[in-house]
Amino acid sequence: YILFVAFSVVAVSLKNNRSYKSLHLTISNNYMAFSDFPPKDDWKFWTGMDYAYYLQDYANHFKLIPHIRFGTRVTMVEPSKTGYLV
Repeated sequence: YILFVAFSVVAVSLKNNRSYKSLHLTISNNYMAFSDFPPKDDWKFWTGMDYAYYLQDYANHFKLIPHIRFGTRVTMVEPSKTGYLV
């Protein structure tokens, strides 16, 4: 699988800080996290930066970075006989 990302990092907020500074998610970290990668911290509501760091840790832990094409804009996706044509 390949993930196409228009930005240069997995968690764009880490580099560009595109969220407002007081951003807090309205779902707790235990519900926001992936089941195969539970959060390291206790029950809390993550800030935008907390979540961005979590996503970066997830991608690093599962070695997903080589499967992500950064700086790529997807302009079309079509079903094909073997999957999808991007």
